[in-house]
Amino acid sequence: MTQTLKTSERLGVVDALRGFALLAIVLLHNLEHYNLFLVPENVPAWLQIIDKYAWDILFFLFAGKAYATFSLLFGFSFYIQFHNAEKRGIDFRGRFAWRMCLLFLFAQLHALFYNGDILLLYAVVGFALIPVCKLKDKTVFWIALILLLQPYEWGRAIYAMINPDYVVSTGHFMPYAMRAQEATANGNFFEVLCSNISDGQLYSNIWQVENGRLFQTAALFMFGMLLGRRKYLIKSEESVRFWKKMLKGAVLAFIPLYCLKTFVPDLLTNPSVQIPYKIAVPSYANFAFMIILVSIFTLLWFKKEKGISAAKIAQITPIQPIQRLNKEDKRFVEGYNVVNEINDEVNLASIDWQDFENLIREIFQEEFNSSGGEVKITQASRDGGVDAVVFDPDPIRGGKIVIQAKRYTNVVGVSAVRDLYGTLMNEGAMKGILVTTSNYGNDAYEFAKGKPIQLINGAELLGLLEKHGHKAKIDLKEAKLINKGNINLI
Repeated sequence: MTQTLKTSERLGVVDALRGFALLAIVLLHNLEHYNLFLVPENVPAWLQIIDKYAWDILFFLFAGKAYATFSLLFGFSFYIQFHNAEKRGIDFRGRFAWRMCLLFLFAQLHALFYNGDILLLYAVVGFALIPVCKLKDKTVFWIALILLLQPYEWGRAIYAMINPDYVVSTGHFMPYAMRAQEATANGNFFEVLCSNISDGQLYSNIWQVENGRLFQTAALFMFGMLLGRRKYLIKSEESVRFWKKMLKGAVLAFIPLYCLKTFVPDLLTNPSVQIPYKIAVPSYANFAFMIILVSIFTLLWFKKEKGISAAKIAQITPIQPIQRLNKEDKRFVEGYNVVNEINDEVNLASIDWQDFENLIREIFQEEFNSSGGEVKITQASRDGGVDAVVFDPDPIRGGKIVIQAKRYTNVVGVSAVRDLYGTLMNEGAMKGILVTTSNYGNDAYEFAKGKPIQLINGAELLGLLEKHGHKAKIDLKEAKLINKGNINLI
């Protein structure tokens, strides 16, 4: 089954991965800039060893990988925005270009306070997504792969091998880095801001270009877009298989790439070959390790997700939805048969009040039988204002329903309806039903408006009985005479 991502829907794994990448970046930059370069004098040897291992481990795990993860998710986010706009009939390319311009401006603001800004690179490279966003997956994949392979660096290396006199130009960022460092160390606040926006920006972005991040970032953006197109960050059987394959492939690739990165450069005697080699091959190793981290993280996230979202629809067996109700209540007592003993000569307004409650229970039991409902009658005293309870298991309209039975000969006032509403709230029921042999005043009907309360008068009660094949009568005048004006109110 093809899964889609709704406009307002967020993917937990994407948000979590983005947070993971940002945390790793913060850890690295705290070590790099704030700062283990400046080690105090007379630091114990054991503490220096700990510092070194902390540095080496964190840089091995995250240097070049955290940024790559974040770049991958940048491309994924672009796909989500592009796709949602496309569904609304909007061409997102113009809006995205405008957003990259805004990101460029925000990068300048960010650079005022931090000379390691990467947002400018994102703003510039982001434009590379515009011409490829409507190309086929295979075409985008090959473009991204070529960019990932660092063609410019290999071009320089091959040219250096053919022309021994060729000298690779590098280190152009250093003068700007030194000026930025000087301003940071000795300048006032205004001088630091000016240095960051000029020397800091040049130092940061020239370093990124010289270290192959221009091509690599564009490739990562495109790969992230393909992840979105293929729905590989939405949990499914296909996604799980994909990330398992990526994990195996990345592990197998990383080991030889790490060896090539570590041992081969010292064997290269020509600096003009060595320099581009030390840019291209480490970028491959970092990419492979990034895939390892992302694959493990994604698979673990999919595993922890609840539910059966990864199952195919054909594997799901259809069942009727159900509603689970707690039917335990110490107030419930056994009822007895009344409905079969009545006929069209029996006046419901004058029968015993207990018989009346049992009659109401029986008639509502017949009413709810079709949906599998069950009706319980409560004890005579300390019933909490509840004469009967309906348990309707229908998951759409069912639930707990409380019933009060009023064998009255006079009009039922609003106070009885208020009492029922209070009982309804106290019992946690979804509906209340008040049944009487007489009728209700206008104030009672007005109070019940807009509330989960149903009022059933004497005429409607007789109609309910007839619906289920029973006959009876209600003669209020006769009942008053029989009871000599002393009506038992229940």
